[in-house]
Amino acid sequence: MITTCHNNSSNCGGNLFSSLWFFIVSALWFGAVWLLGSAAQESRSKRLAQLLILTELAVAVIALFNAKHHTDILSLFTSLVDIILAIWVITLAFRLMRSDGGRVVNRQRPRKRLHH
Repeated sequence: MITTCHNNSSNCGGNLFSSLWFFIVSALWFGAVWLLGSAAQESRSKRLAQLLILTELAVAVIALFNAKHHTDILSLFTSLVDIILAIWVITLAFRLMRSDGGRVVNRQRPRKRLHH
């Protein structure tokens, strides 16, 4: 955006507006995903976990598209990190969904038997 303002000052205002709009929409989207994840975790809701999985799938698809059409190494790295984080959150949400309102644990411990 800055190089466009130096090279072509007539396009600077349009670029500034579209960049600002993109930033606001992105911040709102990720804020909504964060709130959804927090709500799913707090309420241990299967429906919210499913919705979180769908939103993270959307994030992963967009990040994959961005990775395929990257403009520099930083954008490629950022897209790959987004994909990895989306897969991690999907895994956590899937485990939350399977827990049926209980705790999410790595593995079940054998229960201690009481001897009478």
